[in-house]
Amino acid sequence: MADSLPTPDDVPHAPAVSSPATTADDADALPYPPHLAVLERNLLGPGGATIHLRPITHDDDPAYREFALSLSPEAIYYRFFSPRSKLTEAEIAHFLTVDYTNRLAIVALDAGRIVGVGRYDRVDETTDAEVAFIVNDGYQGYGIASTMLRLLARAGRRHGITRLLASVLPDNKKMLGVFASSGWLISRHFEEGVIEVALDIERMDSIDPDTDRIGQRPRADLTRD
Repeated sequence: MADSLPTPDDVPHAPAVSSPATTADDADALPYPPHLAVLERNLLGPGGATIHLRPITHDDDPAYREFALSLSPEAIYYRFFSPRSKLTEAEIAHFLTVDYTNRLAIVALDAGRIVGVGRYDRVDETTDAEVAFIVNDGYQGYGIASTMLRLLARAGRRHGITRLLASVLPDNKKMLGVFASSGWLISRHFEEGVIEVALDIERMDSIDPDTDRIGQRPRADLTRD
């Protein structure tokens, strides 16, 4: 599946807090394509902390390495479907490499420290993309995965993606809940020990009227689940 582990997190649509505004000058200085500035969000985290969501950049290398070392055995198990102690150097380099079109990742940061990652990877020569999430244990339940799912879907639609696919372990109930609560779930079946889900993101506008398209000014969409 995609590069980041599906991890129990949350259910969407909690109280809003704020969305950061991006000026033209800010956009020119962004380390990722300016049209993706609308993917930035601020969420309420533990103790009222502000959790900032934005596209990943190469400058996130040190923070991503620290994040990888902080993962719990359960988080690693939900990603790789088997016990392991840490990510390899090759995996870390792979996870940090995106083209913002066919391969995109969003990071969640608390005071500059990565606490969650969501990403999609297009399936070659299709309009499908595999999607997955990882959220640090202490930050689960704050709307991070569900907000990232909506943001990745918006970006994917701009780049011709119509479906998001994921493989989830059957006991990962919270992640399954995130997908079901999106309103876009079109199939779910058990295969070779995992649950395969498919989301039709072309249904976004009719099901979630508050979503804003990539290229428009983002609305307040800050979530606490």
